Amino acid sequence: MNSEIWIEEVYFFIHLTFESGNIALALVLLYSRLDQTLLDVLVNTLWSCEYQGDLALRFINVKCI
Repeated sequence: MNSEIWIEEVYFFIHLTFESGNIALALVLLYSRLDQTLLDVLVNTLWSCEYQGDLALRFINVKCI
């Protein structure tokens, strides 16, 4: 996902500890990409995307939020 902007819903956070270090993760539900046509027509005032359901659940590094 690099530096793209995504709309996501955070369900919960988890902190994992290993011998080699720690990592903080979040379980998020990703929505679809922004509707670029609406974004352009409405001069970046309306960000529209679609709910993707449980298949779009992902663990991501908290630092990405």
